[in-house]
Amino acid sequence: MGKAGGGGAERCHTRTLLVTIEGNRAVWDCMGSSNTLWRVNPEQASSIFSAGASDDRIRRALIRKLTVLSSNTNVDGNLSVIVDDIPYREFTANGEGSNLVLCGQGYVTTPQELYSLNGNTELGLAWMQKYPKYSVVNIESEGVIILPGSNYYFVEENHPCIHMLKCNTEQWEMQLLEQSVVHTAGWYRVGLELFRFCVKSIKE
Repeated sequence: MGKAGGGGAERCHTRTLLVTIEGNRAVWDCMGSSNTLWRVNPEQASSIFSAGASDDRIRRALIRKLTVLSSNTNVDGNLSVIVDDIPYREFTANGEGSNLVLCGQGYVTTPQELYSLNGNTELGLAWMQKYPKYSVVNIESEGVIILPGSNYYFVEENHPCIHMLKCNTEQWEMQLLEQSVVHTAGWYRVGLELFRFCVKSIKE
């Protein structure tokens, strides 16, 4: 995990996590699609990842590399493992993505690299300088007013989605201008689908 340090320098931190997910196929099938969701306890996340940095700096960190050092499963069958916000490495016949597939019972000791940041980090650093308060965690909520039951959001004019709409195509800019609320200084009214499309594109 890399992040910008003072004066434009970069610092890298490496963390090794032991993740255990218990259960069996019958239980998972009954529980539905989110049955094996695993998350770091928010109260412990800072002590694990921060190395003295603030939570805000951690949210804006760049993941440079993600490697599974070893894996062990007692499930007789294929298991698909998905890691949030990491591009998929493999796809099933019906198009479902996966970062790692565990193929039957056994212990795998060969490290498997799930993700590696391509090229340099200039784009990520430029993002942190231009949009310091926005990250993959809060881009859908920071600078966004959600009105229950409405088919649009109020989005702050300096939100990355507004910048994307203004800079990419005339069609999107026209949609933005048509939906904008002129009398609300500093805010745009953006349709739900258009906003979600922008967020998805930015994350990808």
